[in-house]
Amino acid sequence: MILYHASPQQNLKFIDPSKQQTTSNITDAYKKKKEVYASDDKSYAAAFCFNWSEQQGFRYGRVNNDPWELKVPPKYAQKLNHPCSIYIVDTKGFIDLNMSTPEFVSKTKVKVLKEERYKTGHDCLRKNGVKVSILRRKPFMDNTLIKKFRDIIQKI
Repeated sequence: MILYHASPQQNLKFIDPSKQQTTSNITDAYKKKKEVYASDDKSYAAAFCFNWSEQQGFRYGRVNNDPWELKVPPKYAQKLNHPCSIYIVDTKGFIDLNMSTPEFVSKTKVKVLKEERYKTGHDCLRKNGVKVSILRRKPFMDNTLIKKFRDIIQKI
């Protein structure tokens, strides 16, 4: 089995849980835990090259056998412009979280076996099979109001 870990930090030889180099989709209660997260699904790992959470409006998932899809709120879209690396890591010490997601966790320092560097997080996601889209902002006004204003202006 091959495990992948993604990080905005490049040139890592080890991933140390005590140095907060790890990211995951787990809630804030778990962020205080010192753990290294990895996945046997490269595209899933790629989606976590930066911190995000559902509370910030991010959505991530897959329907049937479709590719993973990451929907990013507009105010966080700039995160996709930062460099990122996907690391193939030594599997020693990892345990399966047995969740609905393909995540594994280790509480010990993990050796990096290989690094793939990407200029941007968006490149990393796209090249590893994650469909990325920026969520639309909610319109300030309802379209019916805009149409009414347009009709009023045209009559003048």
